[in-house]
Amino acid sequence: MTSDQPTPGQRLLAGLGYPFVLLPLIVLLTDQKEIRFLRFHAVQALVVGISGAVVGTAVGILLLLPMMVFPPLWPLALGVPIVLVGVILLAYLCGYRAYRGELFVVPVVATLTARFVELPSR
Repeated sequence: MTSDQPTPGQRLLAGLGYPFVLLPLIVLLTDQKEIRFLRFHAVQALVVGISGAVVGTAVGILLLLPMMVFPPLWPLALGVPIVLVGVILLAYLCGYRAYRGELFVVPVVATLTARFVELPSR
Protein backbone atom coordinates (compact mmCIF):
# COMPACT_ATOMS: atom_id res chain seq x y z
CA MET A 1 0.00 0.00 0.00
CA THR A 2 1.47 3.37 -0.98
CA SER A 3 1.36 6.45 1.19
CA ASP A 4 -1.37 7.91 -1.04
CA GLN A 5 -3.74 5.06 -0.23
CA PRO A 6 -6.00 5.63 2.80
CA THR A 7 -5.91 3.09 5.60
CA PRO A 8 -9.06 1.06 6.38
CA GLY A 9 -9.70 3.26 9.42
CA GLN A 10 -9.46 6.43 7.34
CA ARG A 11 -11.79 4.96 4.74
CA LEU A 12 -14.28 4.06 7.45
CA LEU A 13 -14.20 7.58 8.90
CA ALA A 14 -14.68 9.09 5.45
CA GLY A 15 -17.52 6.71 4.62
CA LEU A 16 -19.40 7.27 7.88
CA GLY A 17 -19.06 11.03 7.51
CA TYR A 18 -21.74 11.25 4.84
CA PRO A 19 -24.70 9.67 6.68
CA PHE A 20 -23.57 10.96 10.11
CA VAL A 21 -23.07 14.66 9.49
CA LEU A 22 -21.44 15.47 12.84
CA LEU A 23 -18.56 13.07 12.22
CA PRO A 24 -16.90 15.28 9.55
CA LEU A 25 -16.99 18.17 11.98
CA ILE A 26 -15.09 16.06 14.50
CA VAL A 27 -12.55 15.11 11.81
CA LEU A 28 -12.03 18.77 10.92
CA LEU A 29 -11.54 19.75 14.57
CA THR A 30 -8.89 17.09 15.26
CA ASP A 31 -5.48 16.32 13.81
CA GLN A 32 -7.12 13.98 11.27
CA LYS A 33 -7.66 17.05 9.06
CA GLU A 34 -3.99 16.82 8.05
CA ILE A 35 -4.79 13.72 5.99
CA ARG A 36 -5.84 14.91 2.53
CA PHE A 37 -8.30 12.06 1.93
CA LEU A 38 -10.12 12.66 5.22
CA ARG A 39 -10.10 16.44 4.89
CA PHE A 40 -11.58 16.27 1.39
CA HIS A 41 -14.36 13.87 2.38
CA ALA A 42 -15.08 15.71 5.64
CA VAL A 43 -15.59 19.02 3.85
CA GLN A 44 -17.61 17.45 1.06
CA ALA A 45 -19.76 15.49 3.55
CA LEU A 46 -20.49 18.68 5.49
CA VAL A 47 -21.44 20.52 2.31
CA VAL A 48 -23.65 17.62 1.16
CA GLY A 49 -25.32 17.38 4.58
CA ILE A 50 -25.97 21.11 4.92
CA SER A 51 -27.15 21.36 1.31
CA GLY A 52 -29.47 18.40 1.82
CA ALA A 53 -30.96 20.00 4.94
CA VAL A 54 -31.49 23.32 3.17
CA VAL A 55 -33.03 21.71 0.08
CA GLY A 56 -35.22 19.43 2.19
CA THR A 57 -36.49 22.33 4.28
CA ALA A 58 -37.14 24.51 1.22
CA VAL A 59 -38.99 21.74 -0.60
CA GLY A 60 -41.01 20.98 2.51
CA ILE A 61 -42.08 24.59 2.89
CA LEU A 62 -42.80 25.07 -0.81
CA LEU A 63 -44.87 21.91 -1.02
CA LEU A 64 -46.72 22.18 2.27
CA LEU A 65 -47.72 25.86 2.12
CA PRO A 66 -50.05 25.49 -0.88
CA MET A 67 -51.61 22.46 0.79
CA MET A 68 -52.40 24.53 3.89
CA VAL A 69 -54.06 27.23 1.81
CA PHE A 70 -55.95 24.85 -0.45
CA PRO A 71 -56.39 21.38 1.20
CA PRO A 72 -57.24 19.46 -2.02
CA LEU A 73 -53.56 19.85 -2.96
CA TRP A 74 -52.62 17.23 -0.33
CA PRO A 75 -50.84 15.02 -2.91
CA LEU A 76 -48.10 17.68 -2.99
CA ALA A 77 -47.17 16.56 0.52
CA LEU A 78 -45.94 13.27 -0.98
CA GLY A 79 -43.00 15.17 -2.46
CA VAL A 80 -41.50 15.77 0.98
CA PRO A 81 -40.70 12.13 1.80
CA ILE A 82 -39.49 11.59 -1.77
CA VAL A 83 -36.93 14.37 -1.37
CA LEU A 84 -35.97 13.05 2.07
CA VAL A 85 -35.37 9.55 0.70
CA GLY A 86 -33.31 11.04 -2.14
CA VAL A 87 -31.07 12.94 0.26
CA ILE A 88 -30.60 9.85 2.45
CA LEU A 89 -29.76 7.69 -0.59
CA LEU A 90 -27.23 10.28 -1.77
CA ALA A 91 -25.57 10.27 1.65
CA TYR A 92 -25.29 6.49 1.74
CA LEU A 93 -24.06 6.27 -1.85
CA CYS A 94 -21.37 8.86 -1.17
CA GLY A 95 -20.44 7.07 2.06
CA TYR A 96 -20.08 3.78 0.21
CA ARG A 97 -17.84 5.33 -2.44
CA ALA A 98 -15.71 7.02 0.22
CA TYR A 99 -15.40 3.72 2.09
CA ARG A 100 -14.09 2.12 -1.10
CA GLY A 101 -11.28 4.70 -1.01
CA GLU A 102 -12.43 6.84 -3.92
CA LEU A 103 -11.83 10.56 -4.22
CA PHE A 104 -14.95 11.64 -6.10
CA VAL A 105 -16.74 14.93 -6.57
CA VAL A 106 -20.46 15.40 -6.01
CA PRO A 107 -21.29 17.65 -9.01
CA VAL A 108 -23.86 19.92 -7.39
CA VAL A 109 -21.73 20.78 -4.36
CA ALA A 110 -18.31 20.78 -6.06
CA THR A 111 -18.08 24.57 -6.29
CA LEU A 112 -18.69 24.96 -2.57
CA THR A 113 -16.29 22.16 -1.72
CA ALA A 114 -13.59 23.68 -3.94
CA ARG A 115 -13.51 26.79 -1.74
CA PHE A 116 -12.12 24.77 1.16
CA VAL A 117 -10.13 21.88 -0.34
CA GLU A 118 -8.37 21.01 -3.58
CA LEU A 119 -10.63 18.89 -5.76
CA PRO A 120 -9.20 15.65 -7.17
CA SER A 121 -8.21 15.72 -10.81
CA ARG A 122 -10.33 13.66 -13.18
